[in-house]
Amino acid sequence: MSTNQTNIADTAQQSSKKVTSVEDCATILVCIIQELRQDNGVPENEEVSLYVTDAPIVHSTLSEYEEEIIKKANLVDVVQVNMKAGNPMPETLPHVERQIGNDTVTIAIERQAA
Repeated sequence: MSTNQTNIADTAQQSSKKVTSVEDCATILVCIIQELRQDNGVPENEEVSLYVTDAPIVHSTLSEYEEEIIKKANLVDVVQVNMKAGNPMPETLPHVERQIGNDTVTIAIERQAA
């Protein structure tokens, strides 16, 4: 693992438990998306869709920082998955589960059809 990859993974894992603001959560989400890209061979310049469970901290973060996250992470769109409403996370997508604040959040990316 390169130094950059290690730093991204460390930031995503260590900081996720110390979330004190939606700004912190936005930074962590971008780091996790970059980690998913690296782990799955998806170049940073390739647009992807983001799927994320609709935890309260994530919902608040996206309400305020969605456009910034889309730009920084090169996203086509963001899908908040509400599993309580019967909308499951697509199982075939590369994903990770992280503790962000008090919530366990599943984050997945989907490559766009060529």
